[in-house]
Amino acid sequence: MQRISQRLLALTLILVLTLTSLPAQARVTVREEDLIAHVSLFSDPAASVEIVTLGTVTSQILVGGQAREVPTSDLCFGENVPMEKRVAAVDATRTGQATMHSVKSVKDYTVMYKVPCGTLVGVVKAGPKYTRIVYKGKLGYVLSAALTYLSPASVPLGRGIITLKGRATGRTEINIRGNSSANSRIITAWKTASEVLVWDKQKDFYEVEYQGMRGWVQEKFIICPFEETAEVNQPVIE
Repeated sequence: MQRISQRLLALTLILVLTLTSLPAQARVTVREEDLIAHVSLFSDPAASVEIVTLGTVTSQILVGGQAREVPTSDLCFGENVPMEKRVAAVDATRTGQATMHSVKSVKDYTVMYKVPCGTLVGVVKAGPKYTRIVYKGKLGYVLSAALTYLSPASVPLGRGIITLKGRATGRTEINIRGNSSANSRIITAWKTASEVLVWDKQKDFYEVEYQGMRGWVQEKFIICPFEETAEVNQPVIE
């Protein structure tokens, strides 16, 4: 009996040493039963977190009231969701919003939210007609056709700064549109001096991301230092 106790004690010590040698923060998931994110902290395995801002590359969360930034690739909102479909942007430029339902049906459902076009949402389960998402801490369904799936493993072109005539005072708002056309729907407006992620360029428009939203801004309203650097250092061979 004493030998067994000694072995158990030795195994316990090995386990403790192993855990303390691992990173302080492990994978972040969203528990469906209580609709909150859960992060496994070895110091507190039951610690729960709140997702403040969902981003394609990184996300802002609160852990025990303290703000943290984590890679979005470490966020998992549902089982068996592939990386390339873990995050989605609402792509409903015709209506300007996607209706979030309580169930995946056109009958007997409750409208939970009207999710604005360009909003980034977590994907719980992707389907051919309806996709289950998490938005504002709630689970619901939207039409899959109203989403564009994004991969947290993707790499942006760089960062840019919203400006007006080359100035970033932080007082003027610049329109952000649903697609790369001056006639497309305005989905939001961001103040000058806002630092954005740049994902794409089409003609004289950039696709940009800021505080959980994606949209398009005219080239004249953004400064992209990464492009200026690329021009100076030409040619660039990777």
